[in-house]
Amino acid sequence: MRKYLPKRLDRGPGKRVQSQRWRTFVRNYAQAIVAGDFCVVITATCRILYVFVVIECARRRLLHVHVTAHPTAQWTLQQLRDAIPSDHRYRFPHP
Repeated sequence: MRKYLPKRLDRGPGKRVQSQRWRTFVRNYAQAIVAGDFCVVITATCRILYVFVVIECARRRLLHVHVTAHPTAQWTLQQLRDAIPSDHRYRFPHP
């Protein structure tokens, strides 16, 4: 996303920056954005569990939730594959 936002905003008296703000960017591309993150849950027996959540930004709808005691990169990638079906409408920007 960083490549779509301006590198530097020069503001001064009487200068108006014709640039896309973060809020505008998210509003324009929300249909194509999903967000994933981990949160930590401590059980009654003091075990630590990691909850991986994927949401659709446009509707703020949960797409996928899964729990593990030992997250790995391979496990996380599989959760993303499970969360986003092959016929998805989400786009992945090319660098």
